[in-house]
Amino acid sequence: MQIAERLNRIPPYLFMELRKKITEAKAKGIDVISLAIGDPVDPTPQPV
Repeated sequence: MQIAERLNRIPPYLFMELRKKITEAKAKGIDVISLAIGDPVDPTPQPV
């Protein structure tokens, strides 16, 4: 089976590219801070 050439024109998935960069940075010892949405099930800590 041969993959259609037009599939090569699809850009890479942005969040997978970001995940790769994060993984590479962590491997170099860089402290990466996640600003992701978090878990809305947990209450907000008192100091906040």
